[in-house]
Amino acid sequence: SGQYTYDKLYVSLMSAENYDKYASEREGNGYNVSEYSSKEVRGTVRADSDGYMFFSMPNHANWDVYIDDVKTEKIAPANIAFFATEIKAGEHEVVLKYDYSARILGLIISLAGILLTVIICLYHRKRKRRYAE
Repeated sequence: SGQYTYDKLYVSLMSAENYDKYASEREGNGYNVSEYSSKEVRGTVRADSDGYMFFSMPNHANWDVYIDDVKTEKIAPANIAFFATEIKAGEHEVVLKYDYSARILGLIISLAGILLTVIICLYHRKRKRRYAE
């Protein structure tokens, strides 16, 4: 349910022979993950030239990208729903970190709401007993 235009539609073609050659040339440039958890993905990458590193995971504002311990700017969205970052030629350590601070704030607000609900219920219960007597 939206309006779409095809003003900037681009199509590119590549023969299967050229694709295989292109893919094998770049095979060593992948992200080599050495550790991962729900909070962090750590690995290395070798970039033959300056360019962009594309992450095929959904773009979420809470993911931060660090290249060689320096926080870098995300390019989002990349390819509609994912993200990328600029990377210089060379060997790099790339770390993705998930920031849980928004979840912690949400947890605190939820717990405060539950506590407030319990207090209100106890207050009304006590008040009902007082009027029943």
